[in-house]
Formats: sequence, structure tokens, C-alpha cells
Amino acid sequence: MFNYQNRGISTLVTIVIIAVLVVVVGGGILAYQRYYIPQQTLKNQQAKNQNNQNDSGTTTCVDSDGGTNYYVAGQAKIVNNSPNQQFLDDECRGNTLIEAGCSNGRITSTTYVCPNSCLDGACVNSKLSINVTSPNGGEVWKVGETHNITWTSSLPQNSRVLIYLSKAGSNYDYSIATSISATLGTYSWTIPATVGGGNTSSISIIGNQWKVLIEYPTSSGFDTSDNYFSIAASTFDQTAGWQTYTNSNYNFQIKYPNNWFAEMNSLNNTPDLVFCPPNLTYHSSGSTGCMNQPSGYQSGMIYLFAYDNNTKPNNINYQYLGFNSGKYYYLFNDNGSKDIFTQIISTFKFTK
Repeated sequence: MFNYQNRGISTLVTIVIIAVLVVVVGGGILAYQRYYIPQQTLKNQQAKNQNNQNDSGTTTCVDSDGGTNYYVAGQAKIVNNSPNQQFLDDECRGNTLIEAGCSNGRITSTTYVCPNSCLDGACVNSKLSINVTSPNGGEVWKVGETHNITWTSSLPQNSRVLIYLSKAGSNYDYSIATSISATLGTYSWTIPATVGGGNTSSISIIGNQWKVLIEYPTSSGFDTSDNYFSIAASTFDQTAGWQTYTNSNYNFQIKYPNNWFAEMNSLNNTPDLVFCPPNLTYHSSGSTGCMNQPSGYQSGMIYLFAYDNNTKPNNINYQYLGFNSGKYYYLFNDNGSKDIFTQIISTFKFTK
């Protein structure tokens, strides 16, 4: 009886031990599968991603002008497999050059004050200069003729210049040409009857106080003709045979077509005039212009106005004629013929 019971206890203990071992070993396997393997996989993936990142992030810095070179425009650039490329261009800020470069695989920059000037990302070897050579004073050119405007310069390659016509006493320069290659040194110009227009009042080009101005806008450098030259009326005068109005008190002269008529403007702003086309008649009783009886006021006339100040807006209908004897002269087109308007402008001149 005693032996049986001991054998039963021993068997029970063995079963308990086996059960405990199953739980411990099974739990360990489960924990390994659930926690260790995913964590190790994550670590392996992170390591792989890091390796890929290191591969794409392997950088080389390249300076296109070969290093520090203040007289050649260049670009420093990071070369790698990344789609987002980094670069820095050499840049001028006034006469100071921001020189891009490389150091230890990184983009760097230094500043350098150019001794002459800085243009387009590089210092200039010598001082920039523009010199107008023609017209340079004393020439007489005529409307309709073609002449070469010439100059010399020490501007860099690919530089572009602006060409203007400058009138003595005017605060505005009239554009002849834009974005002309500086290295050409010449521009062929066919002389028009008027200059200006657009947002600026047009004026007659006939006169003897003109200079050519050539500007390099990048450095604000420019030069003008040394002395004044003249522009005369065309040899073929479309206004030949026109009537001439002369004002001896204000010293000016102007022509108008034979079948038009000119009267003092009834506003009595001496020496204002109104020019009426043949289809209109002038009504002097309180009228400020031409009339087409019996319908009353009609547009189509041309006015000459003289102002004490030069505050008229820049408008293609107001054509500035010049300044003399304390007056600023304008011709105003009230929807009249543009061709006749332009031709009348070309005839205006001061007699003193």
C-alpha cells in the first residue's frame, strides 16, 4: 500500500514537471516568434535603408570655374543620386562678388570686392567704357535717311546696350533701339519724322539740339555724343505749298494744309491756335473749336497749346513741340488725321 502511493506521487510529480517544461519551452518559442524575429527584421530593414541612404547621399562638390576664380563666372554643385540637386552660382552684388566654391564636399561661398566692377557673376578685368563715335556733333541728318550710329566699348561678351535720342532741355530720352549687342559697335537707324509715342508724348524730330545716348543698364554706364547734331526735314517735303502761320510775338512758325484754316482759339490763351479741316467751320462765338453747322461741335480739329509749365500727361494725342519764351508748346490731335497731324508737327519751329 505504501509502495503504490509513493509510485503514484512520483508519477504525478513527473507529469507536473513535464507540463511546466511544455509551458516554458512553448512560451519561449512564441516569444521568439512574436518579438525577436520582427525586431530583428526591422533592424535589418533599417540597416538596409541606411545603406541605401548612404549610397544616395554620397556627395561630390564640383566647381565649374575650377576653384577660386574671380574673373570667370561659375557654379558650385553637389553631385549625387538625389533628385534634389544643390548648387550655388557666382553672383554680383554691386562691385562685390559672391564666389561659390567647394570645401570638404560642401558648397561654400566667399566675398571679394572687384577692383573695377562686377558683371554677370565675375569681376571685370578693366574698367567698363562706352564711347559714342557717331553722331558726335555737327552732323546734319535728314528725316527718312538711314545712318549708322557707332560706338566703341570694353563691355564683356554678350553685353546688350540701349540707344536713345536725347534733346537739350528735355527730361526724357527717346528710345531708338533696345537690347543691341555691344560688340557690334554699330546700329543702322532710319530717321523717323517724330520720336516718342506710346506712353510718352511724341515730338517733332526736326531740330539742332540732339545727342545720341548709349547706355549699358547692367552697370548704369553710358556715353553721349560730345556735341549736338541736327536733324532736318526730308528732301521730299510733303508739306510743300502749305499755308504758314507765323507768330512774331512768341517767335514760332507752323504750317497747315491749304484747304484747312487756322484761327486763334476763342479761349484767348495766347498764342493758342485751332486748325480746322475743310469739313468743319470755325464758330468764334464762345466756341473752343470747329463746328459742323448745324450739328454743332465736332471732333477732327488740331490744336496748338502753349502752357506756362510742363505738367501735361504723356499721351500720344499730346505732342510736345519744345520750350521757348517761357512757354511749353504742344500740339493736340482731337481725332483728326494722324498723317496730317504728324506732318504739321514736322513744320513747327522757333524763329528766335
